[in-house]
Amino acid sequence: MGRSEERKFVFPFEKLDVWQLAIDLADFILNLLESFPANKYLRLIGQMEAAVSSIAQNTRPVK
Repeated sequence: MGRSEERKFVFPFEKLDVWQLAIDLADFILNLLESFPANKYLRLIGQMEAAVSSIAQNTRPVK
């Protein structure tokens, strides 16, 4: 069962394949960042979190 079949969508853009891929990428990267030592790479982790989350946040259909 694909991500689109798992739940009902609240917003129409959640049906977009590109948005779903962006969410999958964000999940992967955020899980990967949890393995980084926070005290040494704090700034890098913050920048990566912001970058990967902005992909889905800026993926909306144009009217």
